[in-house]
Amino acid sequence: MRTNPTTIPTAIPTAGLTADRRRRRRAARATALLLAAAAGLGAIGSPASADTPPAPAPSLGIATPPPTRAPSKAWGYHDSVGDTWADVSFLSTAPKLILQVSDKQHTWVDGKATMGAVLPQLLFGTPVPGKPGDLATATTYRYTFTREGLLPGTPYYALITMPGGFNQVPSYGTTQFTTKRRYVRMVARKIHVSNDADHGLRGKGELFFGFRTPKDGHPYGLEAFGSWTKEVTLGTGDDLDLTGKGYGDWKETRENTVHVQVQGIEDDRDPWDALELTDLAKVKQETTVFGDYAYGEAIVALPTGRYEGVRSTIVHADVQRSPELVFQAEVQVDVWYE
Repeated sequence: MRTNPTTIPTAIPTAGLTADRRRRRRAARATALLLAAAAGLGAIGSPASADTPPAPAPSLGIATPPPTRAPSKAWGYHDSVGDTWADVSFLSTAPKLILQVSDKQHTWVDGKATMGAVLPQLLFGTPVPGKPGDLATATTYRYTFTREGLLPGTPYYALITMPGGFNQVPSYGTTQFTTKRRYVRMVARKIHVSNDADHGLRGKGELFFGFRTPKDGHPYGLEAFGSWTKEVTLGTGDDLDLTGKGYGDWKETRENTVHVQVQGIEDDRDPWDALELTDLAKVKQETTVFGDYAYGEAIVALPTGRYEGVRSTIVHADVQRSPELVFQAEVQVDVWYE
């Protein structure tokens, strides 16, 4: 008996195929996730692009206050001055401070006062006893400083810097003082003639003398003489006493030295009126057919320290370089300030 063959199903089973597809899709998604994660890690490790904004600065949480000015102050300035010196005192609430003194005023740079390269001086104050009713914490300090070797008749400026504490900028005080004007005067006392420039039968010389203190920095330039003597007859070895006669010259000066000049002229002209004194505005040392010229000179150092009243010095203005006319003049030099 013949058996009928097994019937072939008309539909292909799909259960096993569907499971495989699901496994492949899960694997693809896992791979994609791994690639995305790797790309993210690479972006973190690589430099930021130009369009990436900078990370915000961390906040401290507490705002730093701006610096404040130190509360110290200075007041009560008092000065005592001469021609080349000054004493200055003042009061301050600062126990120590920095001082600078110059003939130029201070300037401001970035909100700070400065006198440039002027050497600073550290000063410590002396406590001043308080008045009844003052707070126990309120202390006043007295300061004094001295300067010598200053220029006469010159304004000077002092910058006082009072340091502050934490987060404080210094406070400042200023004061100004002016040194007194300096005057110098030459007064002729005596002239000794060593050679009257008239030899043999010509007899004694016909002499007269002029006195001056020339301008600072121009000792041999044109400058009027302070006074002239009358013509006198003097021979070699004779003396001319000028004490109390008032012959001399004076001027104001800021220098620490002064030239003293005595012009001598032996006149061979007759009459005397042929020589005009108004033409004599410069010291001369020469011999001409009309007479002989020579001048004596001394350079006098003036005081640079403190003194009171009039400081007097006796100097000798001697003729140099051996001209025909030779003499020595004794001169008193006075210096004072006012």
